Amino acid sequence: MNAWLRLYVMKYNILIPAFFCFLMFSCQSDGKQDYKIDTEICILGGSEAGFTAAIQAARLGKEVVLIEPTGHPGGMMVEGIVKDIRFGSARVIGGIAREVYTAIEAYYGLEPDFQDPDWYSRYEPSVAESIIEDLLAREENIEIIRRARIKETGGVEKKENKLKSIILENGFEISAKLFIDASIEGHLIHFAGVTTETMREGNATFGETRNGIQVDNTYRQFMGKVDLWLRNENHKNLQRKAAKLELDAKYAKINAPYKKRINTAKKTIDANTPKQDPLSMKMDLN
Repeated sequence: MNAWLRLYVMKYNILIPAFFCFLMFSCQSDGKQDYKIDTEICILGGSEAGFTAAIQAARLGKEVVLIEPTGHPGGMMVEGIVKDIRFGSARVIGGIAREVYTAIEAYYGLEPDFQDPDWYSRYEPSVAESIIEDLLAREENIEIIRRARIKETGGVEKKENKLKSIILENGFEISAKLFIDASIEGHLIHFAGVTTETMREGNATFGETRNGIQVDNTYRQFMGKVDLWLRNENHKNLQRKAAKLELDAKYAKINAPYKKRINTAKKTIDANTPKQDPLSMKMDLN
């Protein structure tokens, strides 16, 4: 050790031990620290819904805090449940989910076949996790808090009926303009006092018989016919009126006089519909 270094150590030999004692005491207190974060969007849970919401919000220019209690964003995709995280038909896969699957297939030198309803990606969870982490790392507006859970008692601060901030078990307090519960179990909405429905309601609750997600739908989803042809404004207004009356008669249980008005409106539509060759008409894509 040269002379100037020995002199430096001798001069500060009291301060250096004191500093390390303070540092050790701070680290060994209770493992918690008070730290406040103010952001635009706070997402609790790094599930498939959570990390995709974070990416999309960041791409829209929003500041995002993503809280992932397990430390591994990706939900079931990185926990080993591979095939069953999708709808049942590959044709419905789009958006960021399509980006993820495309990147996964590219890792194996393959291409996804989204036009094949039975296609699904046969990937390793570790590969999915690596790709998801890479997508998140590309977005500068995303801050990830890992291995921290929301406090079960006193973890939510509200002003009247508006959620203002949440507090994690590690002492972090996150304030945001918008909160998203992507915890799968609904931790945030539960602690915030929001009432929820467990499982899907029965058909009798809203008088539905065709509700729910089905792979193949062979029936119409609307009470009335949906006309995509662009016709005169009078025809469109009459069509809207007939559709509204028909829905009112169905769901509000309006009696016979209302149904008579429906029939009258439909007859008026037919009388005012121009007789044109459908091929010569323009499509109303709005």
